[in-house]
Amino acid sequence: MPQPHSTPLLSIGILILTVSFLFFNGGSAVRKSDTIDGLLSNVGLAIINTVLSGSSGFAVIIILHKHKTHLWSIAKGGNGLLSGLVAMAASAGYVMPWASIIIGALAALSYYHASMVLVHWKIDDAVDATGVHAAAGLVSLVISPLFYTRVGVFYEGSQRSLEQWGWNIIGVIVIVAWVSITSFIIFLVLKALNILRIGDVEARQGVTIIPKLIFDLNATPIIVVVLLFPYLPPPL
Repeated sequence: MPQPHSTPLLSIGILILTVSFLFFNGGSAVRKSDTIDGLLSNVGLAIINTVLSGSSGFAVIIILHKHKTHLWSIAKGGNGLLSGLVAMAASAGYVMPWASIIIGALAALSYYHASMVLVHWKIDDAVDATGVHAAAGLVSLVISPLFYTRVGVFYEGSQRSLEQWGWNIIGVIVIVAWVSITSFIIFLVLKALNILRIGDVEARQGVTIIPKLIFDLNATPIIVVVLLFPYLPPPL
């Protein structure tokens, strides 16, 4: 598997994303309230859970990868950390800290195995974004309702908690369907325009060295349309 061109830059990127996720997940936990205390009541818990989940993901993957390859890998460990951060986006302010550790670990394991599947099938994913965001995110959506404090399946086990779990699973199916269809269309367009893949020279030297497509002015309008397309509302 190709290694990152710059481990220090990779580490800085992971650090920036980690700090960003503290604000992202913390902000997502803000509640509607007439008082400041009520407004921010879940923010501290969300930030703590985000740190614990990311740390859990990092520890699980770096130890697992060491066991399998006898090598320490900052790249793998960093992606495990990011998987844990992504996983907390679904429940940061609504689960207990012990649950965030479990969710982060399971999300990181899903990332690691998704990455192995892509390598086995020779599918390009240079930064393991599919494992970090898709696999970890979808697993989090499925398991988070089990751990919701006081109203989760493991706490309450009521019809209401089971319905919430079911709606999350339906949400996963809808997300996968929508992203698959829109991505298929986008990739067809890129392939027709012959800009789906970089050339062999760029692939060997690395796109971080020769960012051909990004600075190709002729391709810029196409890139803008492609980037905006997934954000169009799904059909009713």
